[in-house]
Amino acid sequence: MLHATIVAISRENILMIVPKRFVQDSRETKPASGKIAFTLSLPTAGKIASPYARGSISELLTQKRIFWFFMPLALSWIFMSLESPIVAGIISRRGGAELALAGLALLWPISILIEAPVIDLLSTSTTLAKSHQNYVQIRKFAVMLMVWVTLAHAAVAASPFYWILIERWIGADHEVAVVLRTPMLILIPWAAFVGWRRYLHGVLIRFDNTRPVGMGTFIRVVTVVVVGIGVFLSTLLPGLTIAAIALLSSVAAETVFIHFVSRPIIRKHLDPTKGQPDGDLSLRKLSEFHFPLTAASATMILSMPLVSWALASSPNGTLMLAAYGIAMGIIFTFRSVTFALPETVIALYKNEQSRDALAKFCRNVGLICSGALLLAYFTGASDLLFLRVLNAEPDVAKLASLALLATLALPALNGIAAHKRGVLTFHHLTKPRLVAIVIAVGALFSTLLIGVSLNLNGILVAGAAMTVQHIAELSVLSVLWKRNQSTISDVS
Repeated sequence: MLHATIVAISRENILMIVPKRFVQDSRETKPASGKIAFTLSLPTAGKIASPYARGSISELLTQKRIFWFFMPLALSWIFMSLESPIVAGIISRRGGAELALAGLALLWPISILIEAPVIDLLSTSTTLAKSHQNYVQIRKFAVMLMVWVTLAHAAVAASPFYWILIERWIGADHEVAVVLRTPMLILIPWAAFVGWRRYLHGVLIRFDNTRPVGMGTFIRVVTVVVVGIGVFLSTLLPGLTIAAIALLSSVAAETVFIHFVSRPIIRKHLDPTKGQPDGDLSLRKLSEFHFPLTAASATMILSMPLVSWALASSPNGTLMLAAYGIAMGIIFTFRSVTFALPETVIALYKNEQSRDALAKFCRNVGLICSGALLLAYFTGASDLLFLRVLNAEPDVAKLASLALLATLALPALNGIAAHKRGVLTFHHLTKPRLVAIVIAVGALFSTLLIGVSLNLNGILVAGAAMTVQHIAELSVLSVLWKRNQSTISDVS
């Protein structure tokens, strides 16, 4: 009896030993030559049944494959992290820098909070843009959100509500509110540009075209520099107004680039004439998927002032805020690398093998970023950066270096959590992400409250609170994933 047979698979260009259990039909024939030949019928159109659902052995997801897919997305986040120090540098070289920098500290969080509904179009598009019908539905949804956030920004910036928000609710000085008003008006289209680029980023990522994402963000950073310096040298406009013009120009340039570079990809993969299966994505399903992600992002954004409150309430609060402010630019750069991981997981996750490979990659990326922070602290590179490059005072630089050490675990924890977020989103389980964020923010606030009540060092309290926050989110994500895992298929 034949227990195994040798099969040549030309597509893979390999010779394989096929165990008998993979052979669906084997029948013996006698040609004219009298020699015995075997005609085999193998599963799935001649492919050998893999121990992993979907895909042949050649399709196993490797760390190298993940790295080259991920790298342009990581570079995109790194480029974006450079925007704030670039515009801050421009502002600091113009008169009235102190008021303008105070205005910049408000401009970022307000603008990001307004754009919260479009931020997660990236995950939504990456996950759901799998057919022409779905693509069209997401496009309509994206345009609707873009209109909404533009009107919301205009309502804040161009109405009497602006003064109530900035002066009464936030408590900023009138001089800061005056300096901030024109930049807020300039940035009215900002959120719409962000929404369109993130929607198209998702389409590109979905169809394995991550390089244009990195290229587009590089164009964005170059535009910030060119426009910012150009307007600075050619006009006498206030520094914060120049920053707003540069920021709007940069995101517009990136959006135009992404719009045109995505056209061939959309024609190739989402052409309705190529017999694609129809999608079943209704507006209701789309909303149920997307809005928990929006709520999670908004909750995270709203929690940011809690850390500033704790620092200001600690001994030497002004010194703590100054040190935290310059340290967070460095910490964010290392953390931002892990922000590219969820979409990498969503796009490359196909089966159990790919899920495990992606988990390993996410864990390693987080550990490398945390290791880099540790190296910067113990080699003294952080002191050199804060003292020589950023020109901080010695006491501020010392505390800023301590902030690096206090937040050391954040990239590693976020790397692991990013894998959980990606897997849950892949399976359309977005509500658990919201639950995890709400519980994590509660843990953050509780830890900060304890630290403030004990009158502890503000930098250490902030670092401990953010670490507890990440641990809480990761724990909840893990529990909710295990709870839902038995009810879903591990194959897309």
